[in-house]
Amino acid sequence: MKFFKISSLFFIILFIIGDLFLFFRKTDGSGIENNFANQVVSLMILGALFLIILIVHIIVYHNIKR
Repeated sequence: MKFFKISSLFFIILFIIGDLFLFFRKTDGSGIENNFANQVVSLMILGALFLIILIVHIIVYHNIKR
């Protein structure tokens, strides 16, 4: 259970760092200037990825608790 808590904290910190990086960078990966619409799309894509990770994490937590 201790490993699960540490991995949960790791994913939360990784998500926050990723969000901050995507929000404050000047250009996106293709070199286009980053405006608010591009920032929102990038954050939505990152959010969708972490939502998938969160669902798997919850399933694993449920199986550990049993």
